[in-house]
Amino acid sequence: TEQQDLTISITPDKGQVGPRDTVSYTVTTKDYSGKGVPAEVSLALVDKAVLTLAADPNPSLRQAFYERRPLGVFTAQSIIALGERVEAVLSGDAKGGGGGLSAPALVRRDFPDTAYWNAGLVTGADGTATVSVTLPDSLTTWRLTARGVTQDTLVGQESSDVVATRPLLVRATFPRFLTDGDQPTLQAVVQNSTGSPIDASVTLGLSGADGGNGPISLQDSAAQQVSVPANGQALVRWKATVAGAGDVTVRLSVSGGDMQDALEMTLPVQRYETPEVAASAGQVIDTTVETIRPPTGDPARGELTLELAPSLAAGLQGGLSYLESYPYAGTEQTVSALLPNAVSYRLYAQLGLDRPGLKASLEASLSQGLQRLYALQQLDGGWGWWASDESDPYLSAYVVQGLGEAKRAGFGVEQSAIDRGVAYLKDAIAGDSDKGRGIPEASRLNTRAYALFVLGELGQADRGRTVALYDERAKLDIYGRAYLLMALKGLGDDTRVTALADGITAAAIMRTTDAHWEEARADYWTMGSDTRTTALALQALLRAEPDSILAPNAVRYLMGLRDRGHWASTQETAVTLLALSEYIAQSGELKADYSYRVALGDKTLGEGSVNSQNLDTPIELVAQLADLAQGADSQLSIQRQFGSGQSGAGRLYYTLRMRGYQDAASVTALDNGVGVRREYVMVDTATLSPTGQLTDQAALGDLVQVRITLTVPEDMPYFMVEDMLPAGLEALDTSLRTSSAAARDPQVAPADGERPYWWYFGRTEVRDNRVALFASDLPRGTYTYSYLARASTPGVFQALPARAMRTYQPEVFGRSDGATFTVTAP
Repeated sequence: TEQQDLTISITPDKGQVGPRDTVSYTVTTKDYSGKGVPAEVSLALVDKAVLTLAADPNPSLRQAFYERRPLGVFTAQSIIALGERVEAVLSGDAKGGGGGLSAPALVRRDFPDTAYWNAGLVTGADGTATVSVTLPDSLTTWRLTARGVTQDTLVGQESSDVVATRPLLVRATFPRFLTDGDQPTLQAVVQNSTGSPIDASVTLGLSGADGGNGPISLQDSAAQQVSVPANGQALVRWKATVAGAGDVTVRLSVSGGDMQDALEMTLPVQRYETPEVAASAGQVIDTTVETIRPPTGDPARGELTLELAPSLAAGLQGGLSYLESYPYAGTEQTVSALLPNAVSYRLYAQLGLDRPGLKASLEASLSQGLQRLYALQQLDGGWGWWASDESDPYLSAYVVQGLGEAKRAGFGVEQSAIDRGVAYLKDAIAGDSDKGRGIPEASRLNTRAYALFVLGELGQADRGRTVALYDERAKLDIYGRAYLLMALKGLGDDTRVTALADGITAAAIMRTTDAHWEEARADYWTMGSDTRTTALALQALLRAEPDSILAPNAVRYLMGLRDRGHWASTQETAVTLLALSEYIAQSGELKADYSYRVALGDKTLGEGSVNSQNLDTPIELVAQLADLAQGADSQLSIQRQFGSGQSGAGRLYYTLRMRGYQDAASVTALDNGVGVRREYVMVDTATLSPTGQLTDQAALGDLVQVRITLTVPEDMPYFMVEDMLPAGLEALDTSLRTSSAAARDPQVAPADGERPYWWYFGRTEVRDNRVALFASDLPRGTYTYSYLARASTPGVFQALPARAMRTYQPEVFGRSDGATFTVTAP
């Protein structure tokens, strides 16, 4: 097979470079005889620090094309192994590091994993091509890997390294985040690569959104002097305290010996939020006044937030942003981000609203969502909650609906993925595949109604089964009847549609200014909630009776439930956004033309005009509880008015929430359907085995075991556990090659030891500030989850409570005590 080898050589014009230098690479491709031949070459310039974390699971091109192998078929998605796992455990600031610049004005801020990617470089007839790359700011080893193939399938690959460095540089060794109340010791390393010692000055600068230091205050002088030995390094430390929350911009600079270096990064600071103290919502006709009395406690640790939506289009934006930024990306979460994005994209196009920025954002998120869904599709054509779960009819219908909407929005969707999903749904309907899984009959029939609706939306309606299900409509929940109504509407069966619409209307709970629906039971198997039911009832009535008098009242109810622009779960948010999108298309409210003013007492918090240019932009106004009258009432007034030249058209929605905050260490455990207890256990440094001794501190560099005990009193589908880390600890990811082989993997075990457990929790994710665990269907019992974490930053840190909940019924939850954890430095 040596005659099938393509010999690739990569020659950089520099061997050692600095950040933002331009490197030219000459790529040559030759056959086995040494003759230059044209070839198509893919190039990837990647931070070598990332490549050390996990072995490349792919064979070489020669092995893939020409190695002898036994007869067989293996199917996999390499993107799952390569991208998802590594991306989940690393933040943007975790790689490369360091940085040196020739002038202080060139502060290093850009630290990507991949500096260059070119999938289609073609060498000339002589087998030669040249590319130039401007390096980012990381001080690291950059590895350029080339993989090439010729027209007659000669294959080969090669790599070449260049080192980006500076003679004097500074590296930040900060934690990935901080928590309100922490007392960290911030650290930096100054490295001297010259042959002479250097007396250097190191300065740490902090700036928050308010222009000051933000929530972090230094206890030591910001500027420190250090002596750095020749070809050596020196450690610099600053003791600090944290009070408050928000992103802090950190700038480190070093100078000495006529050399200098500077870098800049963002350090997020979080705080524990107690359940909201008070909330109110509504629609402003002319003037609305809210009376506010702050809760008892420290007024400096709380805030009043007013969310204004100048139109429903603005109300959609917060939900879309929430879905795009949701920290976990299982099948449901991916579709929940993709589906309303696709509908919004189509809606804006239909209404002729030009939003180039939104269009670019939607295009990127839709493209990423589609690729992920392709990777998560099972061999039977369906989808489960995670890639390791078996296919689920309800989730599969949800994905097929999302793919269909993306295609309607004009995006290129793989038709084969839709066809396989449709085939799975038809088989699931025909075979009633959920019957043997212990799922209640009503849930199975609700899922059937949803699947029939989705098939109808794709032009593959099943009239026979849809009409047959109508005869069993009494067994359906309200949301199932809503789906059945929309399926029958697609078939043109107006008689049955009217009957269902009358029943849904009769089931509405009417109040003075709004309307909503409540189910007689909770359908946990399909992620049901009364909010989602209300949204689906609204959507169904809009299709059956576009002028339904219930529609505006249901919209007001849904808008009043928003919290920071979204609803209680990803599923609720996505389905509600779909219903509101249909209402926007029919209501004509996107003709807003009025002014607004918000005042707290006699102080104006905000004012402005709303028109076609900004009606889709939400407005958030924040006041500190300390600004309110303590022990007395304050008046918040919201005015909607119109003056000369304004039509006064449009609506203004508002949501007002008052929140209080407290130290994490003072938070006590709470069992609201789930019991959670967290403990820290000492680990033997020689064997890396837990000793069983409980602790609340560790030495810098040592390991501790984090142990979470869950008490689950009933079977719970779609269950999630989040353990929030103290900032001084980093969870150990044993899947990475940088972890010790002696370190123990995370473990889950039932406390009674009788029940096998390993298939219950199908997904574990390690993040900067938490470790998360997911189960599609968790039987009742008591479980212990444990993992190892390393003490990485000295100081005293707040540990937010560990939390466990039903993902789609977050009111069923539990939390552990808060805690304080100390990391000691030598």
